[in-house]
Amino acid sequence: MNLADLWHSAILKNSLDLMRYEAGLRTEILAMLTQIGRDLVGELAQAGLDTPRTDWQRARLRALIEGVQKRVETGYADIADHHALNLADAAEASANSLVVALNDAVGVELLQGVKWTPQTLKALVDGTLVEGAPSADWWARQSVDLQEAFADQMRQGILRGEGIGPLTARVRDLMGVSSRNAEALVRTSALAVNNAAQLAAYQENADIIDKLQWTATLDPRTCVSCGAQDGAMWPLGEAHALPPLHWNCRCVCVPITKTWEQLAKRNKALAAQSDEIDPGSRASMGGPVSGDTTWESWLGAQPKEVQADILGPARQKLWDAGKLTITDLVDQRGNALTLAQLKSR
Repeated sequence: MNLADLWHSAILKNSLDLMRYEAGLRTEILAMLTQIGRDLVGELAQAGLDTPRTDWQRARLRALIEGVQKRVETGYADIADHHALNLADAAEASANSLVVALNDAVGVELLQGVKWTPQTLKALVDGTLVEGAPSADWWARQSVDLQEAFADQMRQGILRGEGIGPLTARVRDLMGVSSRNAEALVRTSALAVNNAAQLAAYQENADIIDKLQWTATLDPRTCVSCGAQDGAMWPLGEAHALPPLHWNCRCVCVPITKTWEQLAKRNKALAAQSDEIDPGSRASMGGPVSGDTTWESWLGAQPKEVQADILGPARQKLWDAGKLTITDLVDQRGNALTLAQLKSR
């Protein structure tokens, strides 16, 4: 196994460790949401709304909505704090363990870890954006969404003369939506903060790391937007967007080192190595492939029905005929273009 394979393996293991940590965090946050849901159902049961529509009932509804708003606001604030604290811990652990793993792959102490402080970790978490906003803002938005949806559903149910059973079902449906939104935020923010922490580690070793390369997963679940980015490479010091590109994105950035000759100037133990670093291999749905395989070249080796399922029948025909490349299917921001937009080009 050459250096590229070893480094890819180290990064893959780091990603798997992150997935396990993120799964545990999701479980904790979903438990907190479950308790909020139980409290909402409990408050609903005590509100006495299954009586004829009267001024008394309307007053009880207002009191219920106000109480629920306070409970949801407090609950989501606790979730946001718990999430931020765990993201900071995960960022520090992930970046430091990756440096150790990469050094182990090389066989020498080549990379230096980042000297984190509580302040720098907080700044990292607060400054990492998911779809244009920090995680704390998304939790606040989800809190407001649940409060407004609860009030709307209770009013609709009462207008239809629903009793406690159907009203409770409405609450449980709302909590199901909230849980799915929370899962997406935990998963996506974990990747975003992890990539930001790793970038900090790479920048700490700018004399070792030369470039970064966008790497998408080689399977049918990868969207065209991520596939178009796969293989993109840019200098470490150059401003460039990092994954995640969208909710539940699975892309990562892989560091590209300087040549062996350049590295040997820092560490003599590397002087005997070859000057050319073989691209190695990377994982795919069908097993290992060459390390220089891109998502587009991987897609070209898939059956036509798989291509059509990923791209859509019309786009697949244009792409298969050589009239379009994968990068032609997205705009400058990486968003997939519609057929109408493609035809107008």
